[in-house]
Amino acid sequence: MSMDYFFEGLEHSSAFGFLFDEQGKFVPVKETCYQLYESDYYPFAEFADELRALNDYCFLIAQAVNQEKERANQELIQTRAKPETEFPWLAPFTKTELLIGLEGESDQWEWAASISRAHLVILLYSFLEKTLKYLSEWFQEESILTQRKSRGEPKLYSYLYAILGIDKPKFYEQYREIAEILDASRKIRNQFAHENLEGDLPALPEELSAEKASHKLKLVELIDVAGKVLKLTEEVYEKEKS
Repeated sequence: MSMDYFFEGLEHSSAFGFLFDEQGKFVPVKETCYQLYESDYYPFAEFADELRALNDYCFLIAQAVNQEKERANQELIQTRAKPETEFPWLAPFTKTELLIGLEGESDQWEWAASISRAHLVILLYSFLEKTLKYLSEWFQEESILTQRKSRGEPKLYSYLYAILGIDKPKFYEQYREIAEILDASRKIRNQFAHENLEGDLPALPEELSAEKASHKLKLVELIDVAGKVLKLTEEVYEKEKS
């Protein structure tokens, strides 16, 4: 089954496990294009479990939507290829009327696929925002957090800048690719909130890198970035507690 570009590279968490090869060496179950965040520290280990669960939820949604979209498209293609004489059971309706119905079903699944893309981006963005809020409040209680939240900035960014102890220019300088993925995800969330249900997946800036020129957001990039952000916050905790 071909996979929608947005879902390309998405794997179930079981693909990130390890097994023994013929030489008794530990090898990954599968080569993947992104990583799932892991941690041995509480509460970071819980956040890792939540992100893993969200990854698998995204995977199952992608499989279901793409399967139905492909089924509808195949049925439409096969029906178009058959002569009118193969549809005597349609009477008093015609093959043309059947095709109109199948085209409508195919369009509906294309629309559902667009909706699912926006929904999953919003879900992951909200998870990260909620988690960073918790961490910033916890760090403040533990006197780890000394910087105030930035006024006028989106909540997720404000929490992140405070936890890392840097301002916006410094963040974009040091973690530019993370920032670009978060910006693209936030744009989808905002467009959805303003009644663009499909979210209109944006292209990443051409100046980001030569390899990503005219490149649109993939879900695995956001999952990977969510893990990287959690790792950065964990490193702040480890540094302060060492």
